[in-house]
Order: sequence, then structure tokens, then C-alpha cells
Amino acid sequence: MKNYLLLFLALTLSSCGVSTNHANLTPIEKKVLLLEYQEKANDAFKQRSYSRAAHFYSLAIDLDPKDEYLYYDRGVSNYNREKYKKAIEDFSRCLTISDCDKNIESKASEMLKLSKKHREEQVQRRTALWSAFALAALGVTAAVMSSNYGNSSSST
Repeated sequence: MKNYLLLFLALTLSSCGVSTNHANLTPIEKKVLLLEYQEKANDAFKQRSYSRAAHFYSLAIDLDPKDEYLYYDRGVSNYNREKYKKAIEDFSRCLTISDCDKNIESKASEMLKLSKKHREEQVQRRTALWSAFALAALGVTAAVMSSNYGNSSSST
């Protein structure tokens, strides 16, 4: 009864977003909890709630850090959120797991390439935006200074 209560408490806390300590769980309880996290993550993914999906994949990874599918799925969730840096980390980690399934390895390699490409484009857009902002700020500053200079010379 105590084990079921502990499992219920862990599931309840995890659904509220509270981090749980998995060290006290038995292997069976960990497996049940892992399956619960995966189910919640997959449901969130299907609903296009990619942030929530990534959260539950992260909880599942805490329980099974050697499961390449979890890293791949979280990577896809992060990719869909345009969190390319995190996606790159996930796909890279997926590829470093020994005995990685060849199918998932191929998919992760392709997604890693796409993530790197989109990350570079994202950085370029951000840089261009900040450059435009800086130029606009300089223009406003110059206009204000010119206006203030013109006002001070006309008052004398």
C-alpha cells in the first residue's frame, strides 16, 4: 500500500510540475512512472503543446537517461518550439548513446542538420534585428541632439 501511495504522490506532483526524487522508487515504480511521463509527453505533442511535451520528456529522461528515443522526441519538441539550441543538444545526445537504434540515428542526424541550419538563420535574423535597432537608436539620438542643439542656439 505504501508503494502505491508513493507512486500516486509522485504522479500527482509531476503533473503539477513539481520535481520529484526518484531515488526511493523501486524499478517497477520507475518503469510505471516513466511510461506515465511518456504518455503525457506524447499526448501533449499530439496536441501541439510542445513546451509541455518537452517538460514530460525531460522528466522521463531523468528516469532513463540512456533512452535515445526520449532525447529524439524532446529534440523534435524543442525544434517545433524553435528552440534550436536545445534541439541540437538533444539530437547530439541521442547520437552519442551506445547501441542507438539505426533508424532513430538516421532521423536524429537529419534533424540535427536542420536544427543547426535553422539556428544559424535564427542568429542571423537576431543580429540583423539588433543592428537595425541600434541604427534606429542612433538616428533618434542624433535627431534629439540636433533638435536640442538647434533649440539652444536659437534661444541665445
